[in-house]
Amino acid sequence: MISTTTSWKFDWLLDWSAVSKPDSSYTIQQLASKNHNGPFFHPSVTGAWLETFGGKDNFHPSFLLASKDSTEIIWPFVRKKTDWKQAYLRKLQPIGQRLFDYHDPLTSTPNCLDREFWLAFSDELRERGSDLCDQIEIPRIRCEASTTDYFEPTSEQAPYADLSGFEDGESFLQTRKGSLRGDVRRQIKRLSKLGHLQFQVYDESNLSAVLAWIPRLEQERQKRYGTALPENYLANLAIEGLKHSVVHCSTMNLDGKPISWHIGFHWNNVFYWYIPIYDSAIRNLSPGKVHLYYAIDWAIRNGCKTFDFLRGTETYKTDWTDGGSSKMVRFSANNRSFASMGRRRFSRLGIRLGYLNSYIKKIRPSLV
Repeated sequence: MISTTTSWKFDWLLDWSAVSKPDSSYTIQQLASKNHNGPFFHPSVTGAWLETFGGKDNFHPSFLLASKDSTEIIWPFVRKKTDWKQAYLRKLQPIGQRLFDYHDPLTSTPNCLDREFWLAFSDELRERGSDLCDQIEIPRIRCEASTTDYFEPTSEQAPYADLSGFEDGESFLQTRKGSLRGDVRRQIKRLSKLGHLQFQVYDESNLSAVLAWIPRLEQERQKRYGTALPENYLANLAIEGLKHSVVHCSTMNLDGKPISWHIGFHWNNVFYWYIPIYDSAIRNLSPGKVHLYYAIDWAIRNGCKTFDFLRGTETYKTDWTDGGSSKMVRFSANNRSFASMGRRRFSRLGIRLGYLNSYIKKIRPSLV
């Protein structure tokens, strides 16, 4: 369908057989390999997410294909299959939803999500919305057109460090503030006095070792943050991502025993610091900070030009940067048809009733 206001053309892949066709799979793989695209919509990463949440049978695909002249865009949207309890609500979201830090589409050229694209995309949603969804939400977009009226600003930012021009982690550390330099060197010395300190990187041949320490990572993470990651998410990510050299797994070891763990991404000369955690029993020795230093050293030695800390502006991240960060915006739109408005309203009512039912079950013993 051609927008009435621009030359952007849109098409949608609305079943998994269409997504899996050789020409579609090839285009997705080609765009995913472009230097400016991040790792989250790489097929191995999206496949891991789908596997975690029940596989393709639990979702309807709505992959957007957009093109203009020589520019191509693929945006992998899905909507979860719902039943009467959710009023059969058709909510369109990018694959990965809240677990993925970025929801930027795969594009053949950088900086192509300009105002003209968003005007055309909004027109497309108005014209095709009743066939596609009741509402659409894209939670996190790093977008050069973020000043347009189509976005809601968010407070989320993603700090990053420029690694260009550095030979190794030590040369990079020399440019950081004195307190950080001193603390990293001091903690390396303290840990080294306790045993042999080693930074270990794992590839597909070490998959069994990664799967063996993932439960400890999850345990330490839940202990610290109070919430659990979806079951098998990290395992699926390691299985699929190591196979295609997208996921990066590492540990900081003391006498061969891991004291800090990280699962992230190394893709297109960018290192992504995604899910780190350390042994809380020795937090006074800052094993996580030491791990981060060695990860930066590894990234520089392996050709990375950027170290992306992903969303969250915690001090432990910003201390390593020069103030650079990616700001994110949110895009959302509702289908204005009467049927869609009805499904949204009844879905909200169903959610409230679900909360009420859970609360009643929780307090029922005290009422007897």
